[in-house]
Amino acid sequence: MFTQKREYHRRGSGPLVIFRVMLSLMMFLILSLACYSAFRYFTGADPLKFNPQGLLLSLSSERGSSIISDLSRGNITKLNADLQSLLAAGKSSSPAVEGLTQVNNNQSVPISSDNSDKQLLLRFAVMGDSHNDNEDLAKAIKQAEKSGAKFIIGVGDYTDTGTPEELAAAQQTWQTATVKYYLTAGDHDLWAARDQKQPAITYYQQVFGTPYESFGDSNIRFILVNNADNYEGIDKLQMHWLDSELSRLATNPPLQTFVFLHEPLYHPTSDHVMGWVTASLTDQANQVSQSLASSGVGGVFAGHTHFFSQYVDPQTSLNEIAVGAVTRQQNTQNPRFVMVDVYLDGSYNVEDTEIK
Repeated sequence: MFTQKREYHRRGSGPLVIFRVMLSLMMFLILSLACYSAFRYFTGADPLKFNPQGLLLSLSSERGSSIISDLSRGNITKLNADLQSLLAAGKSSSPAVEGLTQVNNNQSVPISSDNSDKQLLLRFAVMGDSHNDNEDLAKAIKQAEKSGAKFIIGVGDYTDTGTPEELAAAQQTWQTATVKYYLTAGDHDLWAARDQKQPAITYYQQVFGTPYESFGDSNIRFILVNNADNYEGIDKLQMHWLDSELSRLATNPPLQTFVFLHEPLYHPTSDHVMGWVTASLTDQANQVSQSLASSGVGGVFAGHTHFFSQYVDPQTSLNEIAVGAVTRQQNTQNPRFVMVDVYLDGSYNVEDTEIK
């Protein structure tokens, strides 16, 4: 009897296997790049700049366990808060930093975490990026008032597209405030006018008035700068005005000086800074940063990133604060704003505040 030979066939070999492996790797790379780009777009943060040690320690801590618990229970609100805490650890130079507070710090920054023995001089609020979410904007205004804010400063993007109707609706909400408010424009507030081939600031100015100004309170100087135009930047007239304002600081130094604008002049992990649309404006942002630093400005507050963070520009040592966003849309954090306490010695504290 003859034994039938069994034939074994290989599923594939040589070039075909290599092609399949390369194709899989290419698809994985494309997917990874898409996720990376989406994360940077919606959060304004760059995961490649996170501190791996901080992330690993956080994952192995109670924070990591909490995230796993949130996922299993489908608790989206809690998950969002825990993720922000995790990202903060990845961005900070020390795993011990809680929340998105000091990304970097040095002794020249007049900020202290222990202010229990200091006498409060002034309290005010800073908020922006409501993007037609006028309900939460109204809540933020009332919450700031109840928290003792003497006035509120807005850093732009009160609308999605800057139509006269959207701007008017936002203005109606601001007018519910029982304290004074000072506003500058955001890039979204300029869209409709530009689309209609008008100067970008036209509709905003018709509703809110001049987008830059300065004022004093309690021997503190407050300067609002309009840098919201992604194509034109700060025009010559405003630059001349800003130079004059900074010159006044030298001749009559205040206790403290704060500057407010829409787009950050610098950010350690986000590319959504002044010059992100028109690269040539980066030089202007650097010029402004140098001028503010040499004039002794103590803090620069901005919006736009939809992500609260506080950090120091390594080139100028300017202390900068991104205040987060009032809106619930395209916001990886809960709606928020900041409260600022200034003390008699000129130091100050920034409190990241969720809208209740």
